[in-house]
Amino acid sequence: MKKYLVAPMIGTLLLTACGGETKKTVSEVKEEAPKQSDQKSVNNEKDSPEENEDGNTIFTVPGQKADVEIGTLELLKIKNVNEFVDILPIKVEIESIKLFKLTNASEDFIENVEWMAEDTVDETAYYIQILYNGTNLEEKNIDWMDLNKVVLSNGQQIDVTSKNFMSNDADSHYYGKVQQDYGAAFIVKDSNINKVKLIFHGVNDADTYETIAEPQQVEYTLK
Repeated sequence: MKKYLVAPMIGTLLLTACGGETKKTVSEVKEEAPKQSDQKSVNNEKDSPEENEDGNTIFTVPGQKADVEIGTLELLKIKNVNEFVDILPIKVEIESIKLFKLTNASEDFIENVEWMAEDTVDETAYYIQILYNGTNLEEKNIDWMDLNKVVLSNGQQIDVTSKNFMSNDADSHYYGKVQQDYGAAFIVKDSNINKVKLIFHGVNDADTYETIAEPQQVEYTLK
């Protein structure tokens, strides 16, 4: 059974960058390179995360730090994935993976993590956030339990269902061609993480429970 995070935490944890990048030629990159006089302002922009139209703080560059509702948050590492994983008929789009350091953690955050993930959190904590979505490409009704395990290069194996403290409105049942958004966040023991392996559940027919697709796994490097 999925557990759900109380409302005040939702906006704070949806800390993501959207949109893809357009490749440019070497000459175009040189022309767009900031002048030395402009470099300081560019660096200042990278040091401070922005807010989107919903008021959520957006961390996009390692080193960005800000005071948010749950404490003082710093983005340590990021992988903007924007790739697809086929677990047909489910097509999974992995958007981003981020490693955060949280200091001066609020009492509400500590209590919610202890309740939802049964993890003990001190005033300083590290956590991974993963954003992705799933789309059913067929009209048939299917059942997909989304992300199952996450394996980290520091030796941790995370059971996402029991350790996820991020709110999810998604349902495991897909009634035809629909798309659902997912988010997972879980406490990790330290920041010594360079690689993240994602292991997704397979897909079952919602009516017959027959296995349609086997579990899939992918691995990404954080920088």
